[in-house]
Amino acid sequence: MAIGALIALAISWLLAVAGGDRTQQIVGWALLAMVLVLIVANLYRAGLVARARMSSARR
Repeated sequence: MAIGALIALAISWLLAVAGGDRTQQIVGWALLAMVLVLIVANLYRAGLVARARMSSARR
């Protein structure tokens, strides 16, 4: 998850440097969206792993 957060931060930094004033204002929201997607994806993956472990433990 930390690597994904660093990549999201790097992408948002590149967008902020490349754009104008309006782009810099939007980059904060883009960073928030990327981090939220990363969190949801990790929670989904953790749920799949937990389900697989519970399924194999019942056998």
